[in-house]
Parts: sequence; C-alpha cells; structure tokens
Amino acid sequence: MSRRKRTRSRPGWASMTVGEFGLLWYHKSMSAIPTQRYITPDEFLMIERAAEYKSEYYDGEMVAMAGASGRHSKILSNLNGQLYVILRGTPCSPFAGDLRVKAPAASHNPEYRRLKDVLSGKRTNYLYPDLMVVCGEAQFEEVDHLDTLVNPTAIFEILSDSTERRDRGVKWRVYQQLETLRHYVMVSQWEPCVEIYTRKDDGDWVLHTVTDPTGSFNLSAINVDVAIADLYEGVPVEPDPIDQAP
Repeated sequence: MSRRKRTRSRPGWASMTVGEFGLLWYHKSMSAIPTQRYITPDEFLMIERAAEYKSEYYDGEMVAMAGASGRHSKILSNLNGQLYVILRGTPCSPFAGDLRVKAPAASHNPEYRRLKDVLSGKRTNYLYPDLMVVCGEAQFEEVDHLDTLVNPTAIFEILSDSTERRDRGVKWRVYQQLETLRHYVMVSQWEPCVEIYTRKDDGDWVLHTVTDPTGSFNLSAINVDVAIADLYEGVPVEPDPIDQAP
C-alpha cells in the first residue's frame, strides 16, 4: 500500500507584508484583550503606513479618525488655495492632506507613564492637522519617510461635531508643546468664525476671534491676511436655530 505524502500548507501570515502582519496582529490583540492596549510609536507607524484609513496616536493609544463633510472639505480647499497664492514665492509653504505632525506628549496619564520602560523612545504623539504651514525648510522625522513633519509654524483645524472637543482640548494641548508653532487656528464650518491663538515672545498664547463676514484675520508669523469671505466662499450658510423657532 502506498502512502500519500503529507504536505503542510503555509499559514496565511507567511505571505503577508510587514505592514499587513502588523494590522492583523493589532486587530487580533485588540479583540482578544478587553482592556485598553497601548502600543509603541514604532508599532503605530508600522500599522498606520499600511492602513487604508488614517488614525492618530495619543498617549500610546491609536485613535481612528472620522471622515470629513462636504462643508469641511470646501473650507479646507478654500483655505489651502488662499494660502498657496499668498505664500507663493515666500519662505513659507502650506501642507494639507495626509501629512501628520509629531509632537511631545502633554498628558499626565498615569497608566501611560507606568509603561515608559516598555514604550520605545520618548513620550510621543502623532496627529493629523487639517493644514499646516512651515516657514523655512520642512523638517521630517525620518529621511526615508517624508510623512511626519516636526516643525510647523502654523496649524489649522476645521471644527466639526465629531472633532471640536478634541481640537479644543487634547490636540490644542499637544500642539502647544511644538517649539516652532506660532499660530493655532480653529475654523468653524457652521458660521463665519475663526479663532486664532498666537504665541507671544514670552511663550504665552493670545486668543483673537473674528466673526465679521466682511473681515479678515492676520497671521503675523507667516505674514498673511485671509479674508473671511474668501474662506467661506461656496459654503452654504446654515440658518440660526433661533430664527427657525415658531
């Protein structure tokens, strides 16, 4: 009687790339462990670079990002276009889209601190601003991966229902740790309203708010003036709920 030769099939992970294996490992570990799982900055970057959708990294936690609305996208497009025209030929350049920023941690999460001997490198955050401006040469964390900026001069966030609390809280605290940052700008997508935080020479931040639809706001560190009307051009104005009351 002849014996059939037994063959071993290769496991599915054997043909995976490093990024694909990282994604599989991360999702399986998250589903198997009911408590919060912290990952290192290197693990985050490996997973993020292979992922289809963007996530941010804060205090050792990977946080998925929500999609943008049409209003959000239109305001961002207007802003990026205005800055490109104004800054063309100057030492400053706008960066919008998939570029993330690396910033020191600003939180004092005790669980995260207990893991300091496990996590690689210093406490780090990786966040995706809606738009950044860099004056001078853009500096990146890695020469081989030009996807993580470390020296923004101005950061812009378009507020939304799902992100406003984070933009005003966690992200703003983190952005303040960036030594090169001079302006942090939050733009409402529901009404003409722009809030500008400007860092003074002594390190304190000053808030200036513009709500006049015919007005403009100035960012001295990058030498630009942006008209509110240009920023909201083509964006439908939502009626005030108070005006709709019977």
